[in-house]
Amino acid sequence: MRAHDMALDALLTAGKQYAQQVPEELLRKAYEIQIKYQFEEDEREIPLKEMSRMVEDYVNKTTI
Repeated sequence: MRAHDMALDALLTAGKQYAQQVPEELLRKAYEIQIKYQFEEDEREIPLKEMSRMVEDYVNKTTI
């Protein structure tokens, strides 16, 4: 686990304030995907695909 992460804290706070319907777990996963690939210029499509897959999985789980 990383040390205190102000960016993650800000994302989670914004989620609670403006998007209560979005689960914290989903925000954390999205954040981890972005952090993992933030400096990979050659692989910009990978985080987009992972984010799409994550959202699709979430939607499928919540609509069944």
